[in-house]
Amino acid sequence: MIGRWCLADPFLPDRITTGADDIPDKIYRMQRFHEALFETYNSVIDSPSHVLNKMKGLWHYFSLSFEDSRKSIKKITKTRRPDQYLERVNLFFGTEAQLRQPKNELSA
Repeated sequence: MIGRWCLADPFLPDRITTGADDIPDKIYRMQRFHEALFETYNSVIDSPSHVLNKMKGLWHYFSLSFEDSRKSIKKITKTRRPDQYLERVNLFFGTEAQLRQPKNELSA
């Protein structure tokens, strides 16, 4: 079951395929991944509160990719409006996000 781990680490399929973890600009790419998910949910779900609830639920998995992110993630999940949510998310990715290093190397 790789699906949920791909939310926690969107680079996992690449690491499995290549056996290497040399992807540049990971935080930037994770932010773009988040934005694409948000935009897609926003286009297919009519209620902003439902979009927020869906995105907040995904932060449980996203948080597994980051070091010491508990307080920042809590602030994200406490937001009540889309503008607050996006502001907190952009702040997190812009200044607070520090990727967790993989604990072990993949072996062939």
